[in-house]
Amino acid sequence: MKLGLSNFLPRGAIVCNCEIYAIVVYTGKDSKIILNQGHYSYKTSSMEKKLNKMFMIQILQVILLTILFSLLNARFVKNHIRSPQYNIKPKNAKSVVLFSIFSYFLMLMRLIPLDLIINTELGKIVVSK
Repeated sequence: MKLGLSNFLPRGAIVCNCEIYAIVVYTGKDSKIILNQGHYSYKTSSMEKKLNKMFMIQILQVILLTILFSLLNARFVKNHIRSPQYNIKPKNAKSVVLFSIFSYFLMLMRLIPLDLIINTELGKIVVSK
């Protein structure tokens, strides 16, 4: 039996329902298959790059506004810690401030239009067909 290119199985090939006699040949780390693995360059359009920059700016704005509002709320809690009107006691003051951080973050995340990404991807799919 002569071995040739017609008998070659590339790395990762799956063979079912047959008997195989194989020879394993080590070609080293400089072979084409190994060199081509893991070097992917993803293509992104200029519109996607601009959208990504806009979303990063918006996320930073949300984080900064959350910090600002939480600091202002911490000052408010500190000034009204024993006020019966707001029901803030010294033992639950920290939990009120922590809850406000998460509350502000969730409320401000509504400023970021995530459906814009979905709509642009759906538009690409419709246009490509």
